[in-house]
Amino acid sequence: MDYSGHAESQPAQLAGSYIAVATMGMFLWDVLINLSDEYHFVLKRRITFATIAYLCSRITTLAGLIGATLVLAAPIGRYCPILLKAILIGLPAFVASESLLLFFRLRAVYMDRKAVVRAFFISLLIIVGCSTLIPFVGQATQISPENRYCTVAKVNPALGEAMLIVPLVNHIAVFFAISFRLMPAQIWEESGCKRGSLSKVKAFFRTRNLPLISRTLVIDGQRYILAFILTTIIATVTMAIGSLPDIYRFVLITPHIAIENSMNCYLFRSIREKALTPGAQITESTVHFASCPQMRTEDSTIHSAV
Repeated sequence: MDYSGHAESQPAQLAGSYIAVATMGMFLWDVLINLSDEYHFVLKRRITFATIAYLCSRITTLAGLIGATLVLAAPIGRYCPILLKAILIGLPAFVASESLLLFFRLRAVYMDRKAVVRAFFISLLIIVGCSTLIPFVGQATQISPENRYCTVAKVNPALGEAMLIVPLVNHIAVFFAISFRLMPAQIWEESGCKRGSLSKVKAFFRTRNLPLISRTLVIDGQRYILAFILTTIIATVTMAIGSLPDIYRFVLITPHIAIENSMNCYLFRSIREKALTPGAQITESTVHFASCPQMRTEDSTIHSAV
């Protein structure tokens, strides 16, 4: 028996297979434990564009992870390049749906600020346009005639890093825009205008005086953006290390995608659940336009477009 092809796939191929299978298991577990919530809050309610974006994000994530698991863990031989290309072609739909979920949340908060909504809509279009370059990030090929497992070939790490960083910048901007909009005036006043920038930064992340939905948007948004930043940094740094095998440089994209979708969809469900709670407090938010001591505030309603 010829073990040459099998040995060639060690250890990078095995590690990639383990990561892909573990990521797939994690995502399936997330889907299963939240299936009742998704059925109740998504399919049993009025279908909106946000609902369609949510379903699209879940479907594209699941399809992409299944495809990645097959590429990294199954002996599919000559179908390696075809399957990876299909996965990469489907990723722009994933990026668009994830970015749309963020945009709908921002629009709900800034419904009365058309200029802000238009600016972030343009940002959304830029991200979607850039994501169309994802299919050119790399290709897959069969390891050898004797080994029918796949490996990554003809990679473009610089393009891959750019495809990770561009959405990251937008996500951070959306998070800070929403958080700034929802901060009540008293939180800023408590920090004191003469106590320096540190107290204002602390005040920005304090949420105990926020209404229910505002607190959900800010607290869960903080968790989401932190996880997104960490997974993006890890995936980008790994991709930038040229001495690593190509499969190592790209395999961490799968957990990055799974974690992003799980947390983004959790935030969507959480906000919908709070909005549908009888007596939920959805007003009393304020937005600040000037620094102390001439601070102006404006009442804002969180619209139910999320």
